[in-house]
Amino acid sequence: MANVLEQKPIDYSNMQGFNEIITLLIDFGANLNPLGDGPVAAGQPKKAEVRQGMDMSEKKQALFDLKETLDAGIISQEEFDAEKAKILGA
Repeated sequence: MANVLEQKPIDYSNMQGFNEIITLLIDFGANLNPLGDGPVAAGQPKKAEVRQGMDMSEKKQALFDLKETLDAGIISQEEFDAEKAKILGA
């Protein structure tokens, strides 16, 4: 039998993946209405920023971020390809 007095509460703020999911929800404008009175995600997701004169490390990070949004199903393959071309062309 477990000793109830020794059990610690779960610290959800430090769980692997929890903060990343919340960040994605906030960044992409998710509507957290539990009643379902409208769309789950309002608006279009933010695209990776493309600046003129990005150095190689900035391009690499932008591509990694873009790939994560593709893998999460937030953007389509066509949107990924278009943004990738913009990043690599910059």
